[in-house]
Amino acid sequence: MTLLFVYGTLKQNGSANHLITENGGKFISKATTDGRYHLYHRLKLNFPCIIESDTVGKGVQGDIFEIPDKAWGVLDRYECVLAGLFKRQEIELSDGQKAQAYLYGDDDLSESFEELPDGVWR
Repeated sequence: MTLLFVYGTLKQNGSANHLITENGGKFISKATTDGRYHLYHRLKLNFPCIIESDTVGKGVQGDIFEIPDKAWGVLDRYECVLAGLFKRQEIELSDGQKAQAYLYGDDDLSESFEELPDGVWR
């Protein structure tokens, strides 16, 4: 089992949370990322994404799940990892704990992005 930090549709009560729960994932706790991670809203396609930055903010708020190995294929497909839309990587949480997370696959924010400085996807 590996920890996964989620912040959008995969969160508890999110529209895609069933992809975690139906594949053996278990909710652990609420969490916030380290301040170098920033939450953005990709306006044209209406989805959230995390970008790592040199500037420090409030971090991103989300949920931590324990994910069994068998679930990664489903989650990676959902996040379009092979197409490069998102990349799964280890991040640091505000308490120093490490977890996997899906970060936006491109650092170019020139196409209709809005930062959500409170770090909450609604």
